[in-house]
Amino acid sequence: MYLIVIVVDGIVLYILSRLITSAFSSLIHSKTRKRHLTIQLFSFLFLPGTFLHELSHIFVAWILGVRTFDFVIRPIALANSVRLGSVGIGRSDIIRRTLIGIAPLIIGIGSLFLCIWWLSLPQSHGAWEYAVAGIFVFQVSSMMFPSKKDIEGKVGVFILFLLGLAVASLWICNALPLAYAIGSWEFSQLTASYLTIVVVIDTLALLLLRIALHTVR
Repeated sequence: MYLIVIVVDGIVLYILSRLITSAFSSLIHSKTRKRHLTIQLFSFLFLPGTFLHELSHIFVAWILGVRTFDFVIRPIALANSVRLGSVGIGRSDIIRRTLIGIAPLIIGIGSLFLCIWWLSLPQSHGAWEYAVAGIFVFQVSSMMFPSKKDIEGKVGVFILFLLGLAVASLWICNALPLAYAIGSWEFSQLTASYLTIVVVIDTLALLLLRIALHTVR
């Protein structure tokens, strides 16, 4: 049950991330009316998320022993899209290349869990802490998904990797002793809950963006 919720939340988050970035871009463009200025403002607003995205590639590449180069955090206008940042990856096999490509997704989800877990601690949090956490969740969830370039030519391997991860998770839950299986079940429940919280935050952000866009128009 929780595995289904996790998968659905992941799909919804991917769709929301695309809708949010599109709405944000449209909102900025409705004010500036200039593509170049829109790109510059958009890249500045999503700079933290872009930085974490590219840094994730570098970190996982370093762990896997793959060279990186040309780390750039600067928007580049393409024909039908914008590249907010990039990092060059040295020669490697397809498995390591795929892992480096999906690194922002793995590290992004881990960062979201840590943030929400910190907020769930019994200690009291001030309004500014909730505000910073909300912005962090918004930034990470909007920028954590691999770009087309990240999984270019490796879509099949990426899908097989996700299927393998799901099968491995089910096997572990069945193979481990009862105490560990219960722990895995509780972890799945926690994962589903945290992802649902992120979905709610992103949905609210999208609604606010749509309202603002409708008001300007």
